[in-house]
Amino acid sequence: MIVWPDKMPFLTLGADMARPSRTGGKTSEAKTRKASPLKGRKTAKSKRRIVPAATRVKHRSVSDPSIDLKEAREQQAATAEILKVIASSPSDVQPVFDAIASSSKQLIGGIAAVVYRFVDGIGHLAAFTPVSTAADAALKATFPQPIANVYFFQSAQAGEVVQVSDTEAHGNKRQKQIARARGFRSVLFAPLMSKGASIGVIAVNRKDPGPFSAHHVQLLQTFANQAVIAIENTRLFDEVQAKTRDLTESLQQQTATADVLKVISRSAFDLQTVLQTLVESAAKLCNADIANIRIRDGDVLHARAFVAV
Repeated sequence: MIVWPDKMPFLTLGADMARPSRTGGKTSEAKTRKASPLKGRKTAKSKRRIVPAATRVKHRSVSDPSIDLKEAREQQAATAEILKVIASSPSDVQPVFDAIASSSKQLIGGIAAVVYRFVDGIGHLAAFTPVSTAADAALKATFPQPIANVYFFQSAQAGEVVQVSDTEAHGNKRQKQIARARGFRSVLFAPLMSKGASIGVIAVNRKDPGPFSAHHVQLLQTFANQAVIAIENTRLFDEVQAKTRDLTESLQQQTATADVLKVISRSAFDLQTVLQTLVESAAKLCNADIANIRIRDGDVLHARAFVAV
């Protein structure tokens, strides 16, 4: 930073530097007098203003490149780990929630993190990082809660990021109780958004009061997006599995029907063979241990085919 001094130095023309006149080369006395410094007056000296060290530091980069690089690597490692958990647990979202809560707490510098999930208008406790036996018990006892009863659930449903810089000054009664039990004074909430609708919220708590930085807000939203990916991935996996089961059952039914029809065509005059094939196919398709066919004759039921696995 360039700092200009308060006064600029000026050059004064003395007798030796006066410009000769056009008449005889003599110096004009008036000009000489004007150019000469007045007696008894000290010549003003310009002083360079020194900027305090604290001020100079402000004009340099505030962030430390080495710290920024370390944080970026930690975030990448956490993201990679969560994606690895998502890939390894396509049918179980719980390990993903646990990993997200742990990473959020660590990277944002919190004392705890909590993941909530919304199902049919109710907010459920999906995952949390432990604090103490008593504090964890207080948290578990508070949820599930209707979304309408919890203000940050309502904010999450509207897709809003909410932060409370001081729970003692701005928190409601329930939040103050939880905050005191778990030992935090500030909390940041980020919604879990899927197709324009909120399906949950993730929260990170800090011990000291104060606002969260924009960097940490963005980081928590990234974790929230990963939680949504895990939920959506599990949903799609369950749908595929259900369709696969339906298709498998349909094929098994078609195969069993074809087998029975084949037996009927080959045993037109052998009813017992047809009935035995039917009872065996029924037991197989229904995963039954015992199956039998009885034929009614008047008031009496006669056992005609039987199978026991």
